[in-house]
Amino acid sequence: MTDIAVDPRQSQSVKLDATGIALIEGLTEQGQLPDMDIDPDDEEVTLEDVLDTIHKRIKNRLEETGSGVYRSLAERIEKLRAQSVQNAGDSIEFLKKALEMAQQVVKADRMEADGTLDDNEHLFDEHLGALTQIVEENKPDELALLVPDLVFDIDTIVHQVAFTGWADTSSGDREVKKELRRILKKFGLPLKGILFDRSYEYIKENY
Repeated sequence: MTDIAVDPRQSQSVKLDATGIALIEGLTEQGQLPDMDIDPDDEEVTLEDVLDTIHKRIKNRLEETGSGVYRSLAERIEKLRAQSVQNAGDSIEFLKKALEMAQQVVKADRMEADGTLDDNEHLFDEHLGALTQIVEENKPDELALLVPDLVFDIDTIVHQVAFTGWADTSSGDREVKKELRRILKKFGLPLKGILFDRSYEYIKENY
């Protein structure tokens, strides 16, 4: 099944300001976005228009390829659209999240063209992608590390031990920290420091 439908009533029609338009133009010029079909001179461009454009691109690619990557991206767009933009101050952050999704589409398209998309599907998982970036940025330079294996182990074990509201209980917090340290030790990584701190911070906020 490739028919991904998003209820347009769930998003708010917040008009883009000059900053938002400039952000789209800049990323498009750098080749980081698909053609957004957004007229910079149109004063009525809204966040909903941006989401609609990204969603249409994802739906088309899903129908063409049947790839689980595009289905995952479609589901993430649905979740993003369901978020409420409460005021103008929130709109630029909401737009950045939408454009990050568009950048993921470009990345997926390039991998699909190269025939490497299936092998890199894990990079498009919201949690695995974020954890991969954290590990890549904070692992010791001298350490030869199988990053995908480490990230997969972290994601798997956290899903196993975490429960709703775990971060608000001493037992849940203790168990997640213990398991995270166990995995870091398994891969010969330090049990304290920036890698542990950044990984735990992400897990606490997102799992």
